[in-house]
Amino acid sequence: MIQPRSELVTGRAETGRRRGRGRIRPVWFVAALAVVMLAGVAFTGWWFSQGRYTKVPDLVNKPVTVARQVAQQAGFEVRVGEARFDDKVPKDIVLDTDPGAGAEVVKGSVLTLIPSAGPQLITVPIVEKLSLTDARAKIADAGLTPGRVSKSASDTIPRDQVIRTNPPVGKRVKKGSTVNFVVSAGLLMPDVTQMMRDQAEKFLREKGFNVQIDETTDDAPPGTVIAQDPPGGAEVVAGATVHLTASRGPDQGFHWPWEVNPADPGQSPPAVVNVPDVRFKAIKDAVNELKAAGFNVKTRRLVGTDRVVGENPLGQQPPGTTITLWH
Repeated sequence: MIQPRSELVTGRAETGRRRGRGRIRPVWFVAALAVVMLAGVAFTGWWFSQGRYTKVPDLVNKPVTVARQVAQQAGFEVRVGEARFDDKVPKDIVLDTDPGAGAEVVKGSVLTLIPSAGPQLITVPIVEKLSLTDARAKIADAGLTPGRVSKSASDTIPRDQVIRTNPPVGKRVKKGSTVNFVVSAGLLMPDVTQMMRDQAEKFLREKGFNVQIDETTDDAPPGTVIAQDPPGGAEVVAGATVHLTASRGPDQGFHWPWEVNPADPGQSPPAVVNVPDVRFKAIKDAVNELKAAGFNVKTRRLVGTDRVVGENPLGQQPPGTTITLWH
């Protein structure tokens, strides 16, 4: 049967539309797939260029506990490395990091904190009773700096040997610190001039010296040591002989200012008071006691103790007299 022309045309149009729709679908699918692929490539590029990486924060000069917390919050695995000595940065403060601040690393990387151990401390070695040359060498070998030298009398440490150091032996100090020396000057003759002869003789004999005493006329009060040989401060040996010269008083006719002059019987005798005997008391207490009694006080170092070993004058003296104390 022959189809009418109108139906034939209609059928052909319908078939064309179906074929057109079939061609459009693959085009949109390919376009969408391309978009997805481009996005994937872009994300992959971003991930490998930036997304996987992070910068190491600047943690230098922060306490280790704080630096650890900051690094962990930034996604790092944190380790604490071996501490290093540093003269300026206190202990447990971050000196450096590995990797260093600003480095780009993969997220989750290990970040090592290098803390400060503070300044390196060295114990002052034992150098007492060594010669100055050996003591200097030992101090230098320990990483310290030999410093100034002063001398002090000693009847127990031989001359030119170290008595003590400053800082003292056993003290922990910074590496490179200066250590000063006190070296024995050996036995030095004590200066006992102006002491009463009995006090001076007793003191010197207790120190092991042989004492010889001569007397001479002098304006100094009777019994006062006016000279000695060897003089005070001279280097001597144990058992040395000391010659003392003591005053036997002035010639006849001499009158002390506070004595009544027989040629002037109308003269009123001046007021005198007893001088407190402060021997063997603490020097500070002795000075206060004499001043409270109305006397002036002068102190002289003899053996370097805090106790009075000599006093002159004693007895009765006018108020305001200067009393000398040896300690």
